[in-house]
Amino acid sequence: MQTESIRKGELPIEYTPKPLSGWGGLSLMFEYLERIGFYDQLREAVKEEKVSNNRVEGFDSILTFLVTVLIGGSRFAHVQRVFHDEVVRRILGVKRLGSEDTIRRFFLSLSPSEAEDLYRTPIPAKSRIHLGGTVGPPSVPAHAMTQAGRPWVNSDNVVIHRRQL
Repeated sequence: MQTESIRKGELPIEYTPKPLSGWGGLSLMFEYLERIGFYDQLREAVKEEKVSNNRVEGFDSILTFLVTVLIGGSRFAHVQRVFHDEVVRRILGVKRLGSEDTIRRFFLSLSPSEAEDLYRTPIPAKSRIHLGGTVGPPSVPAHAMTQAGRPWVNSDNVVIHRRQL
């Protein structure tokens, strides 16, 4: 490990050969998804039809797209934010991350019924999660909070609703 310092030795700087990423916090989200069985159900819903040994698996393409959305991406071009990120690839546990063209081609290759099947892939009822908003009191029944449009979390379901604007 190489070490230098700045400010006349007051602040040491160390360099590491390990890969670094600003998206390391994603590991918690993807660990959660694995624990609730999301990966297994998604894997069942994705039909692999590619035979090239240079392919990016459909499952890996979906995870690449999901991580892009989670870091604020709103277009396929935003996949490039994570495409070369070794830490994100390790967090996802995939062989390769797809490029923006790979992800776009994957979604374009789906028939309407395949896309609907993928969209309707069930998530275990005790593990539903909706991102956005803040956490409300767990003592209020879920149906009351949902009807009121307010965010909530209880011990059976993790649900965080987006705030009404």
